[in-house]
Amino acid sequence: TVTGSITVLPLQKIKLTSAANTDSQTICEQTSITDIQYTISDGATSAAFAWNTANPGLTAGISGTVLTISGTTNLNLTSAQVYGYTITTNGNTCSAAVATGTITILPDHQISLKVGSNKDQSICENTAIATITYTLSEGATDFATPVWTTALGPATLPGVNITLVGSEVVIAGTPTTDVPTDTTYIYTILTTGLNTCVAKTVTGSIELLADHQISLDTANNNQSVCENTAIATITYTLTEGATSFTTPVWTKEGVVSTLNGVNITLVGSQVVIAGTPTTNVTTNTTYIFSISTQGTTGFGGAPCGAKTVTGSIVLLPDHQISLLSGSNDQSICENTAIATITYTLSEGANNFTTPIWTIGGVATTLPGVNISLVGSQIVIAGTPTTNVTTDTTYIYTISSAGTAGLGAISCGAKTVTGSIELSADHQI
Repeated sequence: TVTGSITVLPLQKIKLTSAANTDSQTICEQTSITDIQYTISDGATSAAFAWNTANPGLTAGISGTVLTISGTTNLNLTSAQVYGYTITTNGNTCSAAVATGTITILPDHQISLKVGSNKDQSICENTAIATITYTLSEGATDFATPVWTTALGPATLPGVNITLVGSEVVIAGTPTTDVPTDTTYIYTILTTGLNTCVAKTVTGSIELLADHQISLDTANNNQSVCENTAIATITYTLTEGATSFTTPVWTKEGVVSTLNGVNITLVGSQVVIAGTPTTNVTTNTTYIFSISTQGTTGFGGAPCGAKTVTGSIVLLPDHQISLLSGSNDQSICENTAIATITYTLSEGANNFTTPIWTIGGVATTLPGVNISLVGSQIVIAGTPTTNVTTDTTYIYTISSAGTAGLGAISCGAKTVTGSIELSADHQI
């Protein structure tokens, strides 16, 4: 009798005992994986673990019959990377069992301001912004709907567009919003991508500076006044971006000039033009003022929509009347022609009012003697036809007419007087 034995050894086995698909995970960088567990059995008594390439920062260890892969990746990636592993059992002399798996690690989103871009800008309204460019990289490929806000809450900034050009976020355009005061618009851009790893947010600001405004309050920016007479005060109000004004410019007949006695000053937010011109003029003379606003400035210090207003002060000369020829006081016999008396009107005088004749302060007339306007001259001539019984003095009073200022009051009207003494003829 012979005997013998056949020893049958079990195959080495390894089986995934953690949740299904944990052996092929996709995770974001700097995050933990879901633990992966394998159980060895039958002919397997231990196992060897190896990464196919580099270790992404995870650990693998066996406790009893359970091999566990766990941990948090420590990589900073610029693109998705796949890390494979292989587990080989050890045990009896039967064939080793092999298990494999992969960990795919995705990069977080990145967005960076391109060199030369200015993310925070102050510009005049209705002026193009300097283009702002951000570069998307790693896990970022696009962006969510941008959000605009002001101090008052959610807003929009019409005219400024935020678009994706390749891998760049481009902010450009000309704001069309009219702002009454300097207003800051803040934009917020949130990245999106092919993965849901950590999104990044960038913010910046566009400050819109209000254009200058200046408005006439008094509706009297064009005036005609007599020389040495106060003008009616002219007032302008500065608003929005205007806070002051540059040195005013006065011109006369297109040539830079001055108007002494008239001052242009800033009182609070008002430009006030007031005073009494002290300039002596011989003819109607127009002085034009030009006032340009100062205030908010944009790129390069250029004023934001500076405004200019103009107006005019017409100086009317006072009246002048002077004796040109003849004696203004004469004694003649009745029915005898007087020696012609001539006065010259000049500057603001171009006519005269109705002459007044008086005797002893009582109004009268002197028939035969005429006072008339000949060009710019007042001519007194003629032969008195009045019969007097005693020597009688007739006094004439002539007042100039011509330029008139505020309230139609004549500009420095002048009055001249003279006398014609009629001597009575002899009677017997």
